[in-house]
Amino acid sequence: MVKAIIETNKGAKSVDEAIVKRLIRTDIKKEYLTDTGPVQIGTAINPSNIAPVNPAAPGPADAGAGPRKVFGYSATGRVCNPSYDVMHFTVTIDADAQKFQTFINNLTRSKFITVIRINMRGVDRERIQQTSYYYYGKQPVVRMEIKAETIFFRSWTADPQHPLMPVNVQKLLKIPQTQPALR
Repeated sequence: MVKAIIETNKGAKSVDEAIVKRLIRTDIKKEYLTDTGPVQIGTAINPSNIAPVNPAAPGPADAGAGPRKVFGYSATGRVCNPSYDVMHFTVTIDADAQKFQTFINNLTRSKFITVIRINMRGVDRERIQQTSYYYYGKQPVVRMEIKAETIFFRSWTADPQHPLMPVNVQKLLKIPQTQPALR
């Protein structure tokens, strides 16, 4: 997300030239989308050994058809499976009303991110400048709330040699536990 903002504003010499004017907020849901519904990561962190609610179970898939799609939880139908894990996040930015598409392109191009929904409304630049002391320049500005979906390949996150995913989360997602190789 930050790289997308940097790439979008690359070459801008002032706020007037910048496309993304301000990062308002990021919200990364602490849940994975599984074929039985969202599974809270907080359940995995709970040390009291409470059984996970709606654990993910691999669904049947036709050979060569790819992972099973479940459209009840996401417009893409993607859910966690043995190849990758699915998470949603929301980012809110103020951006140039005429060039904001550059940010969307930079956020998604060559990444495993899909935009699901964009809520957009105009920003009163004068009021923001007077009350919050932010200068946005002279061009029209919009506030965009972008809900997106990202996938994380299990080969990256659950690699026994270099695990990025905590073991409790792996257990919650029913990822088979293997012993790391000895060095």
